[in-house]
Amino acid sequence: MHKLLNIYQYIERVFKTTYTSL
Repeated sequence: MHKLLNIYQYIERVFKTTYTSL
């Protein structure tokens, strides 16, 4: 469960970075 949350946070961070880059 905890690992899944970590993955979710990582994806969210990458998504935000990509969104900001656009």
